[in-house]
Amino acid sequence: MPAASLSSRLLALWRGSALLKTAAGSMALKILGAAFGLLNGILFARLLGPTEFGVYSIVMAAVTLLSTLAVLGLPSLVTREVAVHHSKAQWSLLKGVLVTSHRWVIVASLLLMLAVAGIATGFMSRYPLTVVGWASALLLIPLMAFNQLRAALLRGLHWVVAADIPELVVRPMLVTLGVTIVYALSITADSNAALSVQAASVLVALLVGSWLLARRVPGQIKNVHSEHRRESWLRGSGVFLTITIVGMLESQLPLYMLGALSKSEDAALFQVASQIVGVVVLGLTAVNLPLQPKLAAAWGQGKKVQAQQLVSESAKMASVLAIAAAVIIMPFAEQLLSIYGEQYTGSAWALRILVMGQIFNALSGSCGVVLAMTGHQKLQLMGLILALLVNLVVAIFAIPMFGVVGAAMATTFSLLLWNMLLMFFAWKKTGLRSFVDFSRKEC
Repeated sequence: MPAASLSSRLLALWRGSALLKTAAGSMALKILGAAFGLLNGILFARLLGPTEFGVYSIVMAAVTLLSTLAVLGLPSLVTREVAVHHSKAQWSLLKGVLVTSHRWVIVASLLLMLAVAGIATGFMSRYPLTVVGWASALLLIPLMAFNQLRAALLRGLHWVVAADIPELVVRPMLVTLGVTIVYALSITADSNAALSVQAASVLVALLVGSWLLARRVPGQIKNVHSEHRRESWLRGSGVFLTITIVGMLESQLPLYMLGALSKSEDAALFQVASQIVGVVVLGLTAVNLPLQPKLAAAWGQGKKVQAQQLVSESAKMASVLAIAAAVIIMPFAEQLLSIYGEQYTGSAWALRILVMGQIFNALSGSCGVVLAMTGHQKLQLMGLILALLVNLVVAIFAIPMFGVVGAAMATTFSLLLWNMLLMFFAWKKTGLRSFVDFSRKEC
């Protein structure tokens, strides 16, 4: 398609699409958050050095996984349920979602913290953190879990941009401030200090997010009794939790495998490449957030044409932005990596391989969101499990031979398989085409 025709069509989309306008706001915040994320990554990488930065990256990956376990797969379920109940003015059910989700996360977080504290001594010899470092890592589990829940509730209420402010603006700004203070006061810059800065920043972000949620919860729920659907929630959250766990394992598996089969320096190289490649999929992530509640509401009301329009719009915007980012990253991989330090330029080819996978990811559209918001999350889980197995097998053979490049190969192969399966499942079960198609007029 000619560039002029593509530009005019995208301009027409922008003028008539509430989804893209909301996504643009989310995108702006994500760009700001990505900028702070890159800045903080550079600061950590330079101050800590490859060894300490590798330890910090592995611990943060484990904490992220544990906090995801603590939230019990509720974010996608909560966003879907809140969007439906809010659109139908079902205030008792909406209040039940708020109450039940918070209770479950509190219990799960406490149990996980106790479990981790009990087994942490077994890892102290490999990752010799101080008491402050371990305490910060433990505290991050419930804080990050409640941040995920708070964001999901705000998205379900269609406050997508507000949901991102604490995590994409408040937290990274505070991390930058904390790193600056550590440097200015000549505090030992190691993984313990980095984890402490993260814990303090997440705590403040959670307080800000809680305040935003309190201001946006509908006043009608104050005078009604909460209605709970625990059985259906248990079934739904169980599937979503499994999806989340498998998805986290699949995305973080190369990092874990590098820690096990290689050295912490390689984990640091992969972490830096992963941070840069996140820019490629930024558009897809931005449109997925407003798409979730809108698609759930449209599908719940039987508006299939509107649902297809939403999905197609999101795929086009994500693909254009992904290709634009890739055009910059691919030829200048070494230069971009050198910003973190010359010792990180060895992951240039790993970065290029990851970029190619993320381009295909963007072109595939929001296939996972389609399945999750239309009640076909079990098929989403099936695709993720197969992708995880592929990731594991490729990583076992590729990492010992190619190091960080092998980890990138494992990630990309699994991403290709995952998207192909989910695109097929989404089309087969819902009739919705998640992949990008610039030739169709409904988009």
